[in-house]
Amino acid sequence: MVAVVTPNSPTGLAATADDLERLSEGVPGALILVDLAYTEFADEDLTATALALPNALVTRSFSKAWGLAGLRVGWAAGPQLVIDWMRAAGHPYAVSAPSLTLARARFRSGRADMDRFVGQVREQRAELASLLSELGATSLPSQGNFLLATFDDAPWVRDGLAGLGIGVRLFPGKAYLENRIRITLPGEEHAFERLCNGLRTVLAPEVILVSAAAADGREAPLGTKTRCSVVTQRKAVPFENFVAESEGQRAWAVVTTEADVRAARRRGVLPVGLALPSAQNGGSAERLVAAGAGRVVASRDGAGGMDGMDGMDGMDGIRELLRWR
Repeated sequence: MVAVVTPNSPTGLAATADDLERLSEGVPGALILVDLAYTEFADEDLTATALALPNALVTRSFSKAWGLAGLRVGWAAGPQLVIDWMRAAGHPYAVSAPSLTLARARFRSGRADMDRFVGQVREQRAELASLLSELGATSLPSQGNFLLATFDDAPWVRDGLAGLGIGVRLFPGKAYLENRIRITLPGEEHAFERLCNGLRTVLAPEVILVSAAAADGREAPLGTKTRCSVVTQRKAVPFENFVAESEGQRAWAVVTTEADVRAARRRGVLPVGLALPSAQNGGSAERLVAAGAGRVVASRDGAGGMDGMDGMDGMDGIRELLRWR
């Protein structure tokens, strides 16, 4: 059997009708499994092409464009002999009756809604590709409901977005996928705006807010080399109010406590944790991450560092994150 996943995940690249026909002719003794789980988002639906081939089996899903992933419903079509084999080898009740009933109802009445969602995803796919290019990243020409983007520092982009409550997929240790992230298009307008703002905040911050505890009495502890401005909290100003002053700007906050992490996230500011020595009044690296910090860097004595930053002065770790900004 030869499997063809088109559009492919995570690249978003797609096969063509000619590709399938050449493959079918080239290996006539093999079954060509054509996985079309994401085909609704593609420029071309290859279902009819595949079913016209003598040795191809098509699989489709209600989990993607139809929005029914929790039901675990899909279907297969192909030569009668192959379908008979599948029925003989498969479970007699592979899908629950409620799942089948809901999928059937969705298929009968939800096509207009599905088409509208697919149209939104396609528009967002083009917009996101343009934004990534503007921010210095590259992406493959996807035909799925996602983009595979390449960054200078993909782990930080993943962590930074996580600090803003946005989940994307990194592929650590996977050949050909180093420094690449798969970003799903949400379809919904507000969620897409949040994603775009999150990417801009992570990759092009306008201001770095440094809490009073992180600054430890030093003025502009990050120096002047970064392109964005650096503002240090005055001890007389509550941290929540200090963060609120950056409203409307793409901001990071360098913080030392779990409460400050949560306050930054409430304001849409990316919290970067600074783990202080255990004798001081700060959170540990683990607790800061658990509270929602995008990344935690080492404290000034090197304690509690993460992600290869052990032994660094904490502010050196922040500078390292800013080196492309």
